[in-house]
Amino acid sequence: MDRTFVLSGVTLVTPEQSIPNGGLTVSDGQIAELAALPATHTLDMREHLVFPGLLNAHDHLFGTWWPRVAPNRPYANVYDWLADYEKSPVLLERGRNSIADMYALGAYRNMIAGATLVADHFTRNEDTGLYTRHPIDVLYRYGRTWTMRKPTSWGDDIPTEYRHAVQTETPYIVHLAEGVDDETAQEMDGLIEHDAVGRCTLIIHGIALRPSDMKRLHQARASVCWCPASNLFLYDRTANVRALVDAGVNVTLGTDSAMTGGLNLLDEARTGRQAYRQMYGEDPSPQWLVELMTTHAAYALRMEDRRGKLAASYQADLLVLPDKGQDPYATLIDAEPSDIVLLIHNGIPVYGDVAYHDLFERLTPAFSSVLVSGVPKLVAGDLPGLLVRVANNATKAVQFPFLPCAPTEVSA
Repeated sequence: MDRTFVLSGVTLVTPEQSIPNGGLTVSDGQIAELAALPATHTLDMREHLVFPGLLNAHDHLFGTWWPRVAPNRPYANVYDWLADYEKSPVLLERGRNSIADMYALGAYRNMIAGATLVADHFTRNEDTGLYTRHPIDVLYRYGRTWTMRKPTSWGDDIPTEYRHAVQTETPYIVHLAEGVDDETAQEMDGLIEHDAVGRCTLIIHGIALRPSDMKRLHQARASVCWCPASNLFLYDRTANVRALVDAGVNVTLGTDSAMTGGLNLLDEARTGRQAYRQMYGEDPSPQWLVELMTTHAAYALRMEDRRGKLAASYQADLLVLPDKGQDPYATLIDAEPSDIVLLIHNGIPVYGDVAYHDLFERLTPAFSSVLVSGVPKLVAGDLPGLLVRVANNATKAVQFPFLPCAPTEVSA
């Protein structure tokens, strides 16, 4: 099969710069050239913007459910919230579904918002198909720690998990400083004691990080994943991102699970913009917000040589939006899932407008038709079948604001 095609006349947002009236050639799942090379299949993309596929640096796909759970918020720390979460009746309803379907639901939640990779943070599962059967990539090979109070609940001890990350050149992902109390403010000390702060370290949340912690993270070239929607919902506070940036720490963005976080990664960016405005009295740069989901995320996830920007030899993960004649970065931050014209993952269309049916027909092994916020879309896989299964398993009507999708009458 010829997997080569060209986008012509498009504005390329790399995202370090914006290149109008450009071209991009995809071949065998990679970006062959930032130019329109001779090809049999060319898509006229004038009046469109193309970004690299977005990277969600933190999610719990098994926690893809609704409503959000926090009956006694605001909490002092994650441990107080967990006590409520673990006895919530919402978990019983979610548990009527298979783990595989919950992961699929989470993957689609990410995909319709332009993400081509999501980092799933949970215990290891020997069924690798749980991660690899989706239309987008799920990061599952990495070093992991759940929390400092329960360091071995999702993996081996901290030194073992950290060494695994270093040896495999993958991230070491740990929930840390998730709270507003003294216990979470001191958790970084435990990570330092285990010599587990380095280039691969990716701290999730970091609300209670101290200035000395930020300095240490900068020196180690480590990263912090900001999850503003979840933080504000649970604790009425979020990480001091401006202090982190001023300290030279690489900051990225994550949704956390649907049971506490934002609707999707685009919604998370807008929540971050609003939180930044409230904390510091000014708007963050839209370009910076886009970088959190692209180049910064690729660095944090140890993928900066192949993901997160438009460049020759990088994986062909492409997000296409209509050009509204404004700052292209603002266009992305303001976009809704229904605005996405086309999402390409590894050179294959996985989500987009029905106008690209021929491209789906040629390259996508299986796809279906859905309405996203009332707009007809094509989507890789059988999303309508998933929605029907979940609805049939429920004891009452289920609605997922994070997945505003409904089947259409015609499927491919």
